[in-house]
Amino acid sequence: MTASRRRTRLLLLALLLTGAYHGVLVLTRTGLKSAQAAEWLFLASAYARAPLDPFDDRWYGGAPLTGVSPLLPQLIGALSGPLGLEGAYAAAQFLAVLTLLYGTYRFTLLLGAGPRAAGVATLLTLLGSALTLSVSVFGQLGAVLGAGLALNAAPALLAWVGRGRRRDLLGWAAGLLAAG
Repeated sequence: MTASRRRTRLLLLALLLTGAYHGVLVLTRTGLKSAQAAEWLFLASAYARAPLDPFDDRWYGGAPLTGVSPLLPQLIGALSGPLGLEGAYAAAQFLAVLTLLYGTYRFTLLLGAGPRAAGVATLLTLLGSALTLSVSVFGQLGAVLGAGLALNAAPALLAWVGRGRRRDLLGWAAGLLAAG
């Protein structure tokens, strides 16, 4: 076994467990019963109907779509064509968890920990009840996806501070702007 494969073994284990654990939660549609699922589905359906319109007129006198960060509803709306609205919500839920876990791994490496410690941190993030509660009970998909994007943007920020290259600044800014 090569050194690079040994280093990422715990990360791969965490990603496989994500598929087993959160995959079951996604397939049983647990997230659709969460506290904010209806809001995300409403906003996503509005973006699916008119992707660039900041106002939806289907609800009473109309509803502005600018009250929340648009990344998650736009992602669900874009995926709703081939997957349907509920399938797109499930795919976005799974993607948000994967983004957070990979961001945890990268950020832990950035803090100076070794690959083993980063893998353990990723496993603890996955197996902790806070992630399951945030995604499946409270419906905080936007917060989980935003945190994952911010954690993934942190290495580019550190590279920009250290080297001062514009490419690193763009990588950092793109991740944080996408997080909203």
